[in-house]
Amino acid sequence: QLANGSSLPLKLKRGGSSGGMMSNDEYQLFIDNYNVLVYKDYNQIVDGMASDFTLKIKPNGLLTLKNCKQSIVTTEQDITDIKYDIDTINLELSRQTHFRGYQLLNSDITNLPNSANGDFSVSAESGTEPKEKFDETIRGRGIGVEHLNTATEIDQKKGDKYHQLQTENESLKREKESMTRQMQDKLNVLESILQDEKEEHLKNKTKLRQTEESLKDEREKRIRQGNQIMILEDEMNNVKEKLEQTTKDKENEEIRRREAVEKQQLDNEEKEKAIQSLLSVEKNLKEVELKNVELEEKMNSSKEEGRFEMETKLIETNEKLNRIENILKRVQREKEQIEEQAKLDRNNFEVKLQEQQEKSIESMQNMEEQNTQIQTELGISRAKCISIEKQFESEKKTRRATKKKA
Repeated sequence: QLANGSSLPLKLKRGGSSGGMMSNDEYQLFIDNYNVLVYKDYNQIVDGMASDFTLKIKPNGLLTLKNCKQSIVTTEQDITDIKYDIDTINLELSRQTHFRGYQLLNSDITNLPNSANGDFSVSAESGTEPKEKFDETIRGRGIGVEHLNTATEIDQKKGDKYHQLQTENESLKREKESMTRQMQDKLNVLESILQDEKEEHLKNKTKLRQTEESLKDEREKRIRQGNQIMILEDEMNNVKEKLEQTTKDKENEEIRRREAVEKQQLDNEEKEKAIQSLLSVEKNLKEVELKNVELEEKMNSSKEEGRFEMETKLIETNEKLNRIENILKRVQREKEQIEEQAKLDRNNFEVKLQEQQEKSIESMQNMEEQNTQIQTELGISRAKCISIEKQFESEKKTRRATKKKA
């Protein structure tokens, strides 16, 4: 509220930021008043003092509060710093004579937006006019120099109070930064301890996994040894079965060989019988021939007794002779066929007998070789089994000794 009754609204705008970080921009105080240009000669409000802010009035009447801080912090920390900034602004406004009486009313910032880029408005009021008009008013009303000196003393006290508050504020900030550094150091120490514990946990986990893998390998090794023993036992059983089968095959081969010899003997006996039958037929043929000769002699001797009777008998005898000759020829052919068949059978039998003998000899040799090989494999398997049993017993003794030491 100005001296002439007009209001002087102010708007405090926080500068833009990126990614939730407060940029080092300007805070702006807009003074909506047509005669604001009277402040253009007071460009530098904070006159040569070390401060985080610089208040300026631009030629267009814009009152600017520039943030001179070097540090950039998070949004939450930035909002807290704004509260300190507003206190500083109030002190600056009260310290400067040409802004004496201006106060930011909502300095507690109870309703700040939760955004680093938000705008918020504040109100301000003034109990005085600018310095030139203030002096003119005093002179026009006849106010003496004593009042001005009193005002100067009040301004000096306010300045001293401001410096005291500023010193306390800087001390609090330094204390805050120190506490922040201490907290950060503690946090770093805790993170380092946590990292060491994580590494130790990882080492223990790796060691545990290695131990589990070692135990797993030991179990698998024992299982493989047990499987090897079972395999050797199976091999020994297979070798025994092969030996038994070989023995049975030998016995069956011997039986077949005896049966072949017996069959050959039976064939020989049958052939002998056939030969005897042929000899008997030949003997009968000779007897018939002798009878024919006798008949011819009788015919010649009986010619004189009766030719007709003789001729008749001769005819009958010739017929009988023809029949006998036919029988002899048939018997002769059968004899030749039997001899040829007997010869072929004899040759085939000899060939088969020779082949069977060769096969029997070869089979016996193969069986002997197989028997020798099986005996060799059996000996190797037994040696392996004995070696594995010794190794297994040695490992058992070693483990027992290790357990006793543990």
